[in-house]
Amino acid sequence: MSTLPRDDALATAPSDYIITDPGPPATPLRLPPVKEVLSNYTLLNRIFSNIIPLDDRDADGATIAEGRKRLLAIARVSVAFRDPALDCLWKCLGSLIPLILLIDSVHLVDGVYTVSNIHIHGDQLKPSFFKYAERVRTLEISQRMAIVGKDAPIDPSIQLLLSQQLGGTPLLPRLELIILSSPITSSSIALPLLILLPCSSLSAVEVQGPILETAWCHKVFLPTLASRASSSLKHLALKHDKAGLSGGGPWATLGLFKELRTLSLHSPESHFFGVTPFRDLGSLLNGLIHLQNLTLHLPGPDSASRIPASSLRHLSLLEELNMVGWMQEQSRASQLLVPAVVRSLVSLTLTFSQPGTWSTLEEVGRTLLSTRTLKRVTLQSNQSSTGILGSAILNFFKAVRLEDVTINIERLEETDDSFFGKLLDTVGGFQLHASQHLLRSLVLPPGWTGKPPDLSSLTQIAQKAPTLQRIGIPIHSELHPPILQHITKLISSGPLGPERSNLVHLELCDTRDPEKSSHISLHQYQIIAQYIDMLFPRLVSISLHPNSKCRDFWPWIEQLRLMYREMRLKLSSRVPGS
Repeated sequence: MSTLPRDDALATAPSDYIITDPGPPATPLRLPPVKEVLSNYTLLNRIFSNIIPLDDRDADGATIAEGRKRLLAIARVSVAFRDPALDCLWKCLGSLIPLILLIDSVHLVDGVYTVSNIHIHGDQLKPSFFKYAERVRTLEISQRMAIVGKDAPIDPSIQLLLSQQLGGTPLLPRLELIILSSPITSSSIALPLLILLPCSSLSAVEVQGPILETAWCHKVFLPTLASRASSSLKHLALKHDKAGLSGGGPWATLGLFKELRTLSLHSPESHFFGVTPFRDLGSLLNGLIHLQNLTLHLPGPDSASRIPASSLRHLSLLEELNMVGWMQEQSRASQLLVPAVVRSLVSLTLTFSQPGTWSTLEEVGRTLLSTRTLKRVTLQSNQSSTGILGSAILNFFKAVRLEDVTINIERLEETDDSFFGKLLDTVGGFQLHASQHLLRSLVLPPGWTGKPPDLSSLTQIAQKAPTLQRIGIPIHSELHPPILQHITKLISSGPLGPERSNLVHLELCDTRDPEKSSHISLHQYQIIAQYIDMLFPRLVSISLHPNSKCRDFWPWIEQLRLMYREMRLKLSSRVPGS
């Protein structure tokens, strides 16, 4: 093990970023196998990248800081570890200060980072400065990435110096993502946009929280981004739970990002519009002709307001649409689900944001009649006590042909004993149509106001919807005599037929109260396990919904099912032609 010496920069730079450059290592002609693995840059980089959980937005500052320390320690272990560890360490910067401090003449004077000698020669920007700058992929100005005790304003003279030395090339030449989510601080105010942009590698920008309320964001950051980075920018997200986009705000500027593929606008409390509601949004969408993914969590239009249909005609490339809070009025969702928009749509997510009963699903189904590409629909709610009508679900399935439907809502209302059978008849009928889509995944609400399916209902899944690969349903696992008789008879009759069910994942929300139900014997456990294995020979797993009342019952069933599955497979392997 070798220890890399520290350099003078550590006296002023944050100690969790910088170590000295020992120069190129002397590589032996042949390495022993262990050393060959340990010197594999790609492998080590992948391992070290997990030390700082940058992709986990819930990771706090303490976790990030601890990860920095670990990576710096790893970088000092050996020459082989140095580059992959430092690449991971510098992949995401929370400030430009660590990079600025690599300039010898930069010092913290009276709470401001300044340069002691303004007449700096080019050779004072050492090769290590540019090498560290090339490591940066993400610039995240956020609370969790802040460098405690090191944040301070950067004197404009440093930006001038860098501008002269860079000669028009970007400061961070491999920068891919900018995230702004902190309140206005010295770091964000001093963000040197003119030496960061243009940058051909920058493809994504996210702006979150109170910074969206500021004039700096509306009048400096977004306009500069539009003028200097619009050709490379493909993904833009603006998110604020309060009125961050109120007034004129950034609407005119957003229309300048002509190359966007993904746009996410999350500001449910904003009051965007003046006399002509939704005209600004319509104008914005009219210019984004390359848009493929759109998320809107905005105040829905009132009954008298409409998005001009002409402004939606260019959204023919849209593949994913996510709308939140537009389902409270009958016509809200349909304002965007016009034929021009749904023409290429592959995935649709609608989120209900008020408690109550979702009564607009049938209308949504009618608006989707013209689509031939739609595969996935997700219906969900961010409020408790939300229900959806069983009749609305049936009518929806009659209107559309899908591969994946998830209804992540608390309860299903107004269902009778025949509802589940009718639903499976409709789903199973998909394969009789000349449609390229066969339903493969169906997740229904975990609570039903009527009678939920029982164990005998599993037979209907295998018989009526054999193309399903995943299903999530409530179930009442009480073994009443008629149900036990049905299961026993089915097992004794042998396989269902030549067309076996393709079900792989079975997700259940068991509504049976184990304290009030009758005792289930070991023999009955065995019968149920055999029954499920016979119905679903390709089944991989049985999982339980968090709301399940009866939880101890199913792990035993699953163990027995797996045992019967192994026995069946071994037996079939001995039979020629099976």
